[in-house]
Amino acid sequence: MKRFLLKLSILLVGLCALEGLCSLALFAYSAAFESKPVLAERRHTDYDEQIGWVAQPGRIFADLYGPGRSLATNSRGFRGTAEFAPQRTAGRPRLVCVGDSFTLGYGVDDAHAWPQVMQSLDPRLEVANLGQGGYGIDQFLLWRQRAAADLECDLLVCAFIPEDFERMCADTFIVYGKPYFELENGALELRNTPVPRRGYSFPWLVHNRALVNRLGVVGLYNRFVQPEPRRPERSVVIPPAKAPQVAAAIFAELAKAAQASGGQLVLVHLPSVDPRRLERLMPLNGWPREVCEQAASNGARFIDLAPYFEALEPSERAALFLAESAVQFTDAAGHYDEKGNEFVARKLLDELEPLIAAAAAR
Repeated sequence: MKRFLLKLSILLVGLCALEGLCSLALFAYSAAFESKPVLAERRHTDYDEQIGWVAQPGRIFADLYGPGRSLATNSRGFRGTAEFAPQRTAGRPRLVCVGDSFTLGYGVDDAHAWPQVMQSLDPRLEVANLGQGGYGIDQFLLWRQRAAADLECDLLVCAFIPEDFERMCADTFIVYGKPYFELENGALELRNTPVPRRGYSFPWLVHNRALVNRLGVVGLYNRFVQPEPRRPERSVVIPPAKAPQVAAAIFAELAKAAQASGGQLVLVHLPSVDPRRLERLMPLNGWPREVCEQAASNGARFIDLAPYFEALEPSERAALFLAESAVQFTDAAGHYDEKGNEFVARKLLDELEPLIAAAAAR
């Protein structure tokens, strides 16, 4: 019996060791071939307790999106190396562009982001690119107040995709905490600050939690010791009934900022697509469109670029966006490629020409 028990113990220990080695081997294989890379923003932004994350100023990230696709920031954290004095240059209209990764130029180099393309197509212009990946329209306002409050401008261009209104209603973007606004007695009040540092420790593990959970020891821990609660990708904190009023108040603050710096607010809907079907446009409907139209009735300019995209053949439209294999980072597919950025720049210049001409004549 002792001999039998010894052999049984050796067998069980061997099986446990084999199971552990197999679990580690499968984890290593998954980590090597199935893991998600961290967001590109983690390489060129820092945690910020008031806004969530902001660009690292005065940096050059060579080949960030691939060979020849570098990203640089100036001393204020704007994309590009150009610096901006507070005062405008006479006869040279200045555009300050706030937005998300579509404005930043995710996946292309500095010169091919649409704000920079606008300036290259019309040398009269001076264009500041304040785009920041993952921002909602609430963070547009916060970043403009932080980085460009002293800049005079002729046009404050607020460029958005429909998802930016959903981000405004949440206190989380993917795994990263963010602030949000609530209305108190008609005024915007910032909440969720200091922003939790959620997602900023061990970023690879955070983005690949599902792979880590495949380890047997982690599975046992989660099941019996400390069950892991299911975390939603986005925690909604502003109910749909209140969201339109919050968005309208944000646009009103941006309009005031534009007027205070001598300019006008321009709202621009940048068409986006389903990353799996690049020819399929995501519509701007419901209360986000209504809020934009309301802002237009109060003096802002609202430009919807969707009709220009809809007029194209499906194959032509798909060619304006990055495909799955174009850039290595998570969620890169569906952003504008070089052709898409140029298309947006040209259509915006056509729409803004009367305002630009009037500003140049002042």
